[in-house]
Amino acid sequence: MIVVMVVIGPIYGEMNVMYLFTRYRFNWNEVDFSVFNTFAVVTGLVGVLFCVGILSHKLKLDDALIGVLSSTSKILSGFVYAFATLPWHMYVGAIVEIFNGTSFIAMRSMATKLVSKDELGKVNSLFGVAEALMPVVYAPMYSTLYAATIKVFPGAFYILGGAITILAVIIFLWMYNFQRQQLRKQKSLDTAEACKLPANSKDPNGNISTIDAIALASEAKGHLNGIVSNVLHEHICDHSCLTEGSTCQNGGVDNKAFMPDVVESDADAKSENNTHL
Repeated sequence: MIVVMVVIGPIYGEMNVMYLFTRYRFNWNEVDFSVFNTFAVVTGLVGVLFCVGILSHKLKLDDALIGVLSSTSKILSGFVYAFATLPWHMYVGAIVEIFNGTSFIAMRSMATKLVSKDELGKVNSLFGVAEALMPVVYAPMYSTLYAATIKVFPGAFYILGGAITILAVIIFLWMYNFQRQQLRKQKSLDTAEACKLPANSKDPNGNISTIDAIALASEAKGHLNGIVSNVLHEHICDHSCLTEGSTCQNGGVDNKAFMPDVVESDADAKSENNTHL
C-alpha cells in the first residue's frame, strides 16, 4: 500500500499542474504540450518494453531491482524538469524518465508472487482502490505547492515528487534484500536436509532414486529366482519319489521331508503283493 502511494501518487500530482508549469515557464500552448506529452508517452512505452522484455524475461532481473531502476529514473527526471530553462530540456527529462512506467508493473508482479492464487483478486482490488484514492490526496497537495512557489521556484513540485519516490527506492531495496535472505535460508535448509537423509531415502515428492530402484529390482529378482528354484526342486523330488520309490537326495544328504512318502509307497507295494498271493 505504501509503495502504491509513493509510486502512483506523484504521477497524478504532476499531471495536475504540469500544463500550468510549461505554460508559465515556456509559454506553451495546448499543441506544444500535446506534442511533448505524446513524446513522453512513447518513450515510456519503449522503456516498459525494454524492462519487461529484456531485463525481466531475458536477463531474469529481480522485480525489486527493476523497481529501483524505475524509481531512480523518476527521481533524476524530476531534477531535470525542475531546473529546465529551455523547451528542449523537457524532452531530455522525458528521455531520462523512460523507465518510470515500470515501477507499477514490478510492484504488481511482486505482490502477486507473495500471495496464493486465491488471493490475487483481493490484491488487485486493493491496488485499484489505492490507485483511485491517489488523485484525491495528491492533486490538492501539488496544486497548493505550485500556487505557493510559482513566483519563487515553479518546479518545486518536481522536487517533492523526487523526494517521495526516494521512499519507494528504499522499500524496493529492502524487499530485494529480504528476498535474498529468504532464498539463502531456504538453500541452507535444503542442504542440511539433504545431508541428513540416508542414501536410500525418498525425495520430498516420495520418489526413490535410480540407484535405489535398481537395487530393489535386483533384490526382488534374487528372491524370485530362489522361489522358482525351490519349487522346481520340490517338483523333481516328488516325481522321482513317486516313480522310483527311492529316497530324495540333495547334495548327497537324505531329504527327510520326503521319507513318509517312501514308506507309504513301500506299504502299498506289500499290500498289493499279498493280494496277488
